[in-house]
Amino acid sequence: MSEILIMEDDADQALLLRDALVNAGHSVTVTYDGAEAWLLLQSKRFDVLLTDLYIAPARKISSGLGGFSLIGRIRQTSNDEERSDGLSEMKIIAITGGANFLSGQNPLQMASSFGADMCFQKPVDFSALIASINDLT
Repeated sequence: MSEILIMEDDADQALLLRDALVNAGHSVTVTYDGAEAWLLLQSKRFDVLLTDLYIAPARKISSGLGGFSLIGRIRQTSNDEERSDGLSEMKIIAITGGANFLSGQNPLQMASSFGADMCFQKPVDFSALIASINDLT
């Protein structure tokens, strides 16, 4: 069983992911905002962060911390110094339903370059996601 943090601004999608992961035996915490996810990561150790890359504009205004920024912050923080908070060991899985950037770059490839360990396009294949989490942890 893994401790998983889901950061997904779409409540329906978040609940689908949560239910699939709980049914697979994992312990799941859900947040809808990158800033809240960051605070949770400071107070609790998670094995896996499952993060949406794009946050709806209304949420972006409130926190300014979307999936790309969250991945970058985690990887930068975990590389800054020898840490004992679990961030450097935590696996990151990025998901998106978004299209390519204007530059033509694939957002999942970009998430990998930011430090995501695995990436999935929405709609997420839950059996593949669960298998990946089991392989990573």
